[in-house]
Amino acid sequence: ARTEAEADTALETKRKQVHDKQAAAREAKQRDAQQARRREVERKQAAVRDAEQRKQVAKKNADQLAAQRTQAAEAEHRAEQTELREAEKAAAVPAKAQLKDAADKQDEAADKRAHADRAEKLAEAEKAKRRNETAANGQR
Repeated sequence: ARTEAEADTALETKRKQVHDKQAAAREAKQRDAQQARRREVERKQAAVRDAEQRKQVAKKNADQLAAQRTQAAEAEHRAEQTELREAEKAAAVPAKAQLKDAADKQDEAADKRAHADRAEKLAEAEKAKRRNETAANGQR
Protein backbone atom coordinates (compact mmCIF):
# COMPACT_ATOMS: atom_id res chain seq x y z
CA ALA A 1 0.00 0.00 0.00
CA ARG A 2 2.89 2.18 0.66
CA THR A 3 4.30 1.70 -2.75
CA GLU A 4 0.93 2.23 -4.22
CA ALA A 5 0.52 5.44 -2.21
CA GLU A 6 4.04 6.49 -3.17
CA ALA A 7 3.27 5.70 -6.78
CA ASP A 8 0.03 7.69 -6.56
CA THR A 9 1.91 10.56 -4.94
CA ALA A 10 4.64 10.34 -7.55
CA LEU A 11 2.04 10.19 -10.30
CA GLU A 12 0.17 13.12 -8.78
CA THR A 13 3.43 15.04 -8.49
CA LYS A 14 4.24 14.23 -12.13
CA ARG A 15 0.76 15.33 -13.22
CA LYS A 16 1.13 18.55 -11.25
CA GLN A 17 4.56 19.16 -12.78
CA VAL A 18 3.21 18.49 -16.29
CA HIS A 19 0.20 20.70 -15.57
CA ASP A 20 2.49 23.45 -14.22
CA LYS A 21 4.76 23.09 -17.27
CA GLN A 22 1.74 23.30 -19.59
CA ALA A 23 0.43 26.36 -17.73
CA ALA A 24 3.89 27.95 -17.89
CA ALA A 25 4.11 27.11 -21.61
CA ARG A 26 0.64 28.63 -22.20
CA GLU A 27 1.64 31.77 -20.27
CA ALA A 28 4.92 31.98 -22.20
CA LYS A 29 3.03 31.52 -25.47
CA GLN A 30 0.55 34.25 -24.47
CA ARG A 31 3.42 36.53 -23.42
CA ASP A 32 5.18 35.88 -26.73
CA ALA A 33 1.94 36.57 -28.63
CA GLN A 34 1.37 39.79 -26.67
CA GLN A 35 4.97 40.88 -27.27
CA ALA A 36 4.61 40.06 -30.96
CA ARG A 37 1.37 42.09 -31.15
CA ARG A 38 3.03 44.97 -29.26
CA ARG A 39 6.07 44.83 -31.57
CA GLU A 40 3.74 44.81 -34.58
CA VAL A 41 1.85 47.86 -33.25
CA GLU A 42 5.17 49.62 -32.56
CA ARG A 43 6.44 48.67 -36.05
CA LYS A 44 3.26 50.06 -37.62
CA GLN A 45 3.51 53.26 -35.55
CA ALA A 46 7.16 53.63 -36.54
CA ALA A 47 6.21 53.08 -40.20
CA VAL A 48 3.50 55.75 -39.91
CA ARG A 49 5.97 58.16 -38.28
CA ASP A 50 8.57 57.45 -40.96
CA ALA A 51 6.00 57.94 -43.71
CA GLU A 52 4.87 61.21 -42.12
CA GLN A 53 8.48 62.40 -41.86
CA ARG A 54 9.15 61.47 -45.49
CA LYS A 55 5.95 63.26 -46.47
CA GLN A 56 7.00 66.40 -44.56
CA VAL A 57 10.50 66.30 -46.06
CA ALA A 58 9.04 65.84 -49.55
CA LYS A 59 6.61 68.72 -48.97
CA LYS A 60 9.42 70.93 -47.67
CA ASN A 61 11.57 70.07 -50.69
CA ALA A 62 8.67 70.70 -53.05
CA ASP A 63 7.96 74.04 -51.37
CA GLN A 64 11.62 75.03 -51.61
CA LEU A 65 11.76 74.02 -55.25
CA ALA A 66 8.57 75.95 -55.98
CA ALA A 67 9.98 78.99 -54.17
CA GLN A 68 13.22 78.74 -56.16
CA ARG A 69 11.30 78.46 -59.42
CA THR A 70 9.11 81.41 -58.45
CA GLN A 71 12.17 83.49 -57.58
CA ALA A 72 13.85 82.47 -60.83
CA ALA A 73 10.74 83.41 -62.81
CA GLU A 74 10.49 86.75 -61.01
CA ALA A 75 14.18 87.43 -61.64
CA GLU A 76 13.70 86.54 -65.31
CA HIS A 77 10.71 88.87 -65.49
CA ARG A 78 12.69 91.70 -63.87
CA ALA A 79 15.57 91.11 -66.29
CA GLU A 80 13.17 91.19 -69.24
CA GLN A 81 11.58 94.41 -67.95
CA THR A 82 15.02 95.98 -67.51
CA GLU A 83 15.99 94.87 -71.01
CA LEU A 84 12.78 96.33 -72.43
CA ARG A 85 13.34 99.64 -70.64
CA GLU A 86 16.91 99.78 -71.96
CA ALA A 87 15.70 99.01 -75.49
CA GLU A 88 13.02 101.70 -75.18
CA LYS A 89 15.62 104.20 -73.99
CA ALA A 90 17.97 103.23 -76.81
CA ALA A 91 15.16 103.59 -79.35
CA ALA A 92 14.04 106.89 -77.85
CA VAL A 93 17.44 108.59 -78.31
CA PRO A 94 17.42 108.51 -82.15
CA ALA A 95 13.70 109.31 -82.19
CA LYS A 96 14.30 112.38 -80.02
CA ALA A 97 17.15 113.42 -82.30
CA GLN A 98 14.90 112.97 -85.35
CA LEU A 99 12.15 114.98 -83.68
CA LYS A 100 14.63 117.76 -82.87
CA ASP A 101 15.94 117.71 -86.46
CA ALA A 102 12.38 117.87 -87.79
CA ALA A 103 11.54 120.74 -85.44
CA ASP A 104 14.73 122.56 -86.49
CA LYS A 105 13.85 122.07 -90.17
CA GLN A 106 10.30 123.32 -89.54
CA ASP A 107 11.71 126.40 -87.81
CA GLU A 108 14.17 126.93 -90.64
CA ALA A 109 11.40 126.53 -93.23
CA ALA A 110 9.18 128.96 -91.32
CA ASP A 111 12.06 131.46 -91.23
CA LYS A 112 12.61 131.04 -94.99
CA ARG A 113 8.87 131.48 -95.68
CA ALA A 114 8.82 134.61 -93.53
CA HIS A 115 11.92 135.93 -95.31
CA ALA A 116 10.41 135.12 -98.71
CA ASP A 117 7.13 136.79 -97.71
CA ARG A 118 9.03 139.91 -96.61
CA ALA A 119 11.08 139.91 -99.82
CA GLU A 120 7.87 139.51 -101.88
CA LYS A 121 6.18 142.37 -100.01
CA LEU A 122 9.23 144.56 -100.50
CA ALA A 123 9.31 143.68 -104.18
CA GLU A 124 5.59 144.47 -104.54
CA ALA A 125 6.07 147.72 -102.64
CA GLU A 126 9.01 148.61 -104.87
CA LYS A 127 6.97 147.73 -107.96
CA ALA A 128 4.04 149.81 -106.76
CA LYS A 129 6.39 152.71 -106.00
CA ARG A 130 7.84 152.57 -109.53
CA ARG A 131 4.37 152.42 -111.03
CA ASN A 132 3.39 155.42 -109.01
CA GLU A 133 6.55 157.25 -110.06
CA THR A 134 5.99 156.32 -113.68
CA ALA A 135 2.38 157.40 -113.46
CA ALA A 136 3.40 160.63 -111.76
CA ASN A 137 6.07 161.28 -114.38
CA GLY A 138 3.61 160.47 -117.13
CA GLN A 139 1.10 163.07 -115.90
CA ARG A 140 3.55 165.95 -115.99
